[in-house]
Amino acid sequence: MNKVTKGMIGMAGFLSVVAGGFLYSIQPSSKPEDTYDPNWVPPTLGIQEPAEEIPTTQMSKLEEKVQSLSKPLIRQESYRNELRTRLKVEEGYKPVRYFDTEKIPTIGIGFNLKRKDAPHLIQSVGANYNEILQGKEALSQDQIYTLFEHDLREAEKHARHYIHDYDSKPDAVKVVVADMMFNLGPRRFEGFQKFITAINKGDYQTAAQEMKDSKWYHQTKTRGPALYKLMKSVDSSRSSRE
Repeated sequence: MNKVTKGMIGMAGFLSVVAGGFLYSIQPSSKPEDTYDPNWVPPTLGIQEPAEEIPTTQMSKLEEKVQSLSKPLIRQESYRNELRTRLKVEEGYKPVRYFDTEKIPTIGIGFNLKRKDAPHLIQSVGANYNEILQGKEALSQDQIYTLFEHDLREAEKHARHYIHDYDSKPDAVKVVVADMMFNLGPRRFEGFQKFITAINKGDYQTAAQEMKDSKWYHQTKTRGPALYKLMKSVDSSRSSRE
């Protein structure tokens, strides 16, 4: 064996050692080989799928799931911002207790101080319920918005109970439904049976008419007519095709 051949063999061995060391160095340090779990994936991915090679049929489903994460969230947040803006205008913003049109003690953004969970929620944001109820203590902006976001989530939760595929409805429809739920509460909202049925059928023009024919429409003065116009603006035929 000549010197050139020996040199080539030596170089090949050196490269294989280097390559082997490099490949070893990039193995995930948080998941050593002796505790290998085929279902483990890096936590930043947020998708619990096998870490091993994924069949093509499964890969297409994964891609669809990943691609669906951004667009709906952008649209959902846009709808919520519209809802927040409307509710703040309709309910008002008052850091000290006041009485609404039905003489109910209220604070913040339409927070009913006589509801059953009011003492617990007021205490949960670090305020004294009795002092708040008597008008002797004010809520901070952070406290008001914490209560508001809680009530907003509750309104959406109840809306999903009555409206099938609520999250896939047009944004304007979701704003109207959640706004009415925030204002009425689930028990009074449930009385709008024809309105609920029309929305579940995708017949938004009939839903709008049911709103206009209700006592609530006239009692709320500006709120009812504004939400009626918003529902009326939704094209039922186009929405059903979508």
